[in-house]
Amino acid sequence: MKNFGQIAVIISLSAVSGPVFGQSAPAAAGDRDAMRKLAETVPKLDIVGIKLGMSPQEAMAAIKAADPKLKIDIINTTLQRPGVQQHDRVPHWIVAHTVGLRGSFAAVDNSKEIIVVQFTMPPGHSVVARVMREVGFPDNEPVMASNLTSALDKKYGEGAPANGDRIWLFDSTGKLIANPALFVQRGCMTGAIYAGGNEFPMFERDYDPARVYGEISLDSTAHLKGNTADSIPACTSVALVQGRALWATPPNTLMRSMTVTIESPGLLYASRKATHDWLQQEADAIIKRQNDEASKRGAPKL
Repeated sequence: MKNFGQIAVIISLSAVSGPVFGQSAPAAAGDRDAMRKLAETVPKLDIVGIKLGMSPQEAMAAIKAADPKLKIDIINTTLQRPGVQQHDRVPHWIVAHTVGLRGSFAAVDNSKEIIVVQFTMPPGHSVVARVMREVGFPDNEPVMASNLTSALDKKYGEGAPANGDRIWLFDSTGKLIANPALFVQRGCMTGAIYAGGNEFPMFERDYDPARVYGEISLDSTAHLKGNTADSIPACTSVALVQGRALWATPPNTLMRSMTVTIESPGLLYASRKATHDWLQQEADAIIKRQNDEASKRGAPKL
């Protein structure tokens, strides 16, 4: 009897700060190159040549080099600045994909490939903060789980068991951590894979490259603490590779798809915080101006 499963792999890398495809920023935003400088310190792990810290142009070049036949979509999100009624569209993702029947990703035999790249947010220059690649194998060409595991071990080093999954942890220099703490294994692994995947526009049932997905606002950037990999201090200082269900999956299991994700919790956290601080600074300036103007107005004649 044939068993069909699914593999998910996550690599989370340390870094800091954040931003978008040439989005202009006011002088108060600070050093727009800070993200690029910090991205240079990220370990150069990759998915098909796409590395964390790359510029949008470098990421697109890497995608084309990996598979020039993929269709590349640039996906926007909405930037909502305090006191500004007109919301700007800013590019936040690249989605590169095969084109199947009726415009969907998958062909008639369910084979497909999707690469999603997420970038840091304004006010600084954009760099790659998260990459996900999903490969669907043709119906009659499943791949043995042991072959996928061996390929991952060859690329990232020998993984370790964690909650039935396979996990690889790296320090900020890119060195594999042989005996990671159990808390880091569980907290970072769980937070990264689920919190990360939910942000990708390709998970929307009605995916449309012309549509605007989500928003960047004071509210959306306010959640700087929580049970996600990019807000746990232990996670922001390590690199994580996760193979979901790989340790518990029998090696002779026939797999019908594989999903690989790399991300930097530290980069994502710092980007979100930098954006939140920038928007909060603008909101505070509006309130101060309103208060200053109000303090100069006299009371009506009594």
